[in-house]
Amino acid sequence: MKITVRFFALYREIAGKSQIEIELRPGATVGELVEKLRSDFPALPHTALIIAVNTDFAGSDRVLKDGDEVALLPPMSGGQADNVADMISITRDRIDAQAIADRVRKDTHGAVVTFAGVVRNNFSG
Repeated sequence: MKITVRFFALYREIAGKSQIEIELRPGATVGELVEKLRSDFPALPHTALIIAVNTDFAGSDRVLKDGDEVALLPPMSGGQADNVADMISITRDRIDAQAIADRVRKDTHGAVVTFAGVVRNNFSG
């Protein structure tokens, strides 16, 4: 079966491209895909990867289907939550930066930094 893999941020730099198509055996899991990618791209970190399959966060036991799109997202700067999938969401709603900062703030942290930006109207020219 054919899977599209999209690389983001540091992983795009490691792969040297933003996406690839890869052939896997029918019934392969996300874990098997990650093993194959680490074999093909040895510089990929062996720490936890954030994986989304067709825009839904997925664990290593998720079974892939022909035509799936898998995104590899690096953990955010500063570490990783115990269950990072619970800390990330995609929304069309207004984002309350203070509520997000309050959610992640701990007494052991030296700082919590947020960034608000906009999507530019072009890419690569």
